Amino acid sequence: MTPRRALTAIATLSTLLLFAAGCDEDIKPDGAVDAAIDRADVDLAEPPDLELPDRLSSDLFGICEGDLGAHFCAKLGVCLPADKCCGDADCTMPQTCGGGLKPDECGCTPDNVNVCKGLNCGMDKNNCGEEFECGTCLKPQTCGGGGTPGVCGCTPDNMMVSCGNVECGSVTNNCGDVIGCGGCAGPKMCNGGKCTCSPISCKGSGLNCGMVSDGCFATLNCGICVNPKDVCGGGGLPNVCGCTPKTCGALGKNCGMVPDECGGFADCGPCLNGKICGGGGNPNVCGGCNPVKCADQAKDCGDIPDGCGGVFNCGACFAPKTCGGGGAPNVCGCTPKSCVQLGKNCGMQSDTCGNMIDCKSCIAPNTCGGGGTPGVCGCTADNVSACFGKNCNNVVNNCNQTVSCGTCSAPNTCGGAVTPNVCGCTPKGCQAQGKNCGIITDLCFVKNLDCGMCNVPFETCGGGNGGANVCGCTPKTCLQLGRNCGMQSNQCGVMLNCGVCAGVNTCGGGGTPGVCGCTDNKMACNGKMCGTSTNNCNVQIACGTCPNPQVCMPNQTCCTPNNVAACGLKKCGNVVNNCGQTVSCGTCGAFQTCGGGGDPNLCGCTDNKLACGAKMCGTATNNCNQVVQCGMNAGLCPMGQVCLANQTCCTPDNAKACLNKTCNNVVNNCAQTISCGMCAMGQVCLPTQTCCTPTACAAQNPPRVCGALANGCGTNLNCGSCVLPAICKGDGTCCTPTTCAKMGKNCGMIADGCGNMLNCGGACPAQNSCINNVCVCVPKTCADLGKDCDSWPDGCGTMLCCNNMPGMCTKCPGVKECGKGSPGVQGVCGQGG
Repeated sequence: MTPRRALTAIATLSTLLLFAAGCDEDIKPDGAVDAAIDRADVDLAEPPDLELPDRLSSDLFGICEGDLGAHFCAKLGVCLPADKCCGDADCTMPQTCGGGLKPDECGCTPDNVNVCKGLNCGMDKNNCGEEFECGTCLKPQTCGGGGTPGVCGCTPDNMMVSCGNVECGSVTNNCGDVIGCGGCAGPKMCNGGKCTCSPISCKGSGLNCGMVSDGCFATLNCGICVNPKDVCGGGGLPNVCGCTPKTCGALGKNCGMVPDECGGFADCGPCLNGKICGGGGNPNVCGGCNPVKCADQAKDCGDIPDGCGGVFNCGACFAPKTCGGGGAPNVCGCTPKSCVQLGKNCGMQSDTCGNMIDCKSCIAPNTCGGGGTPGVCGCTADNVSACFGKNCNNVVNNCNQTVSCGTCSAPNTCGGAVTPNVCGCTPKGCQAQGKNCGIITDLCFVKNLDCGMCNVPFETCGGGNGGANVCGCTPKTCLQLGRNCGMQSNQCGVMLNCGVCAGVNTCGGGGTPGVCGCTDNKMACNGKMCGTSTNNCNVQIACGTCPNPQVCMPNQTCCTPNNVAACGLKKCGNVVNNCGQTVSCGTCGAFQTCGGGGDPNLCGCTDNKLACGAKMCGTATNNCNQVVQCGMNAGLCPMGQVCLANQTCCTPDNAKACLNKTCNNVVNNCAQTISCGMCAMGQVCLPTQTCCTPTACAAQNPPRVCGALANGCGTNLNCGSCVLPAICKGDGTCCTPTTCAKMGKNCGMIADGCGNMLNCGGACPAQNSCINNVCVCVPKTCADLGKDCDSWPDGCGTMLCCNNMPGMCTKCPGVKECGKGSPGVQGVCGQGG
């Protein structure tokens, strides 16, 4: 392009701008161009450095020459090729001029930030019509399957399809949801999705007689009882063979415990009106008896059995005798004690049975009872006589014991006044106390002693290291004398070297003898107008001050500062003024530094390019408070990734985040909150984020009506409570427990019919045993009693004839007699009279 054509283009553009502005001057187009060219002060041999389009209009009316399709751009005043744009009007939406990152071509700037927003599957388009894949769904989910286009979801099959051939219980549908398929009617139970009934059997249910339902609409015949004593239900349990125990009346008995012919015992009660059980010879029937008295048994104290179920009181013993004290039961007697048993070792002592025994005598100095205990050898100490006339240290008393007569108070000592065991004081003189000056006491406070005066020069009484009242001299140090140079006396006749002075100081130079000091020669400030100076004694002295507003120069002359001239056009930082002072020309505002824009002492900011650092996306504010885009894609992450809070790009892995989870929200690997699904109606979401179908009290077998039940989903159900006296069993059903009284039991542990054990009482009375939870008296035999003649109670209300000859129970074989001769024991046949 020639220089003239370039100038013509400039002039044409200027003319058009004048016309557009409504200029009133009568300017002709051709004249304007020529005038512009004539006025141009340029060297036509060197074209100006201008960037213009490849083609210029041939005239001022926008007519382009050259390539076919070229069009005139009025705002630039140039002709552009057919593939170039002048403004957004040349482009078709959504394109704009320069939108495709090429300034002079039509293009579209894509907005990828909002692509797939709110979607996680299928395809989506950005503002430029470009398609993007928003993700894929994991089976059984499909894109839009949950009813929302572009969002993964699952369309569940209806209950008929999901349950299929399942009659009851629950199944998992095609979407992984647990749904109920109904329950079973009547006695049938749900087993593997089918309603079935398991009939009971007689043997499996512990039944052995009568007709009973099998629980599945049929009747079982459990047979008849084989044992003649048993009847069906006789033991209290329906359809179980048992024995019905006989009563006392049916057995013809009216006292004691009687076998009921079913392995148990019937309590027939006590006898009245003085009668005893079995007293008339008929066991467990009330009758009379001939009691045996105390004299008959040679007893004279305590209670003894009368042989008829009663007790005789044979009286009490008179002291010192006790019942059985002599060794024979129920016979008064006394066992004498020895001296050792009595704890005595001297004198005459009672043996507790009315007799006196000699416990011997004591060896001197002991006497009987001398130690304070009667009948025991001991010595009575006389400490008063032992310490008579004595008041200190130890002596031996009459019992050969060491006793203390006291202690002495200072200045007295024990024996100090010559008499042993008597407190006294021995006076000491000056020499004995090691003293040689001053007044001291004799240590017995009888009189004061004058130990004299000190005669040696420099010595004083107590002055040395000998202590009080001893002559001596205490030397002083240089420090105590307040000296630090020269030879000085220590005031005890010895000269001390207190050192030499350093630097400008001399000994006594400051005016104090023996002390280092310096004399100022007054030459330090010669020729100086201000500031300070160090004199010959190395002391800082003031040389004067400058009048305001003058300042003191380094050469200690006064100067008037001109800070305005020093700063000039400078706006910040420090400069040196005419007086050599560093002055501030100001400070910069936020984000700017002095010289930051490249000009010293001017405020500016240089971007240090550190704003984004390791950030891959989003924006950041640089050190100049400018917002810049981070990453390689104008602040955006690559397709399918998201920008995290730390401005790094992350590819979401929703499938991994929801792995093994079917409900509620989770946070994926990119810190996004996503939903893992919802539980079906009636289900709950567990803390493990899996769906759970809770059970119900009524759905149990048997249905629960009381107590607590875990619902299978982490919480407990309250199934209700029983009405007293009923209690809640372990299976959640109510049960009314029986009692020991209702069952006629009085000992041991027995089931209450509701799964618990009852304690029907402690141990049975003597000679009774707990049989079938009833205390039953176990009768003794003649052999147990060691008898072979006469009548004896068996301990259970019945009399035994021990020779097996009813009516002649006292008879013995041959010449033997009952209770006579040898061995002479009642109820035992003996030989001879």
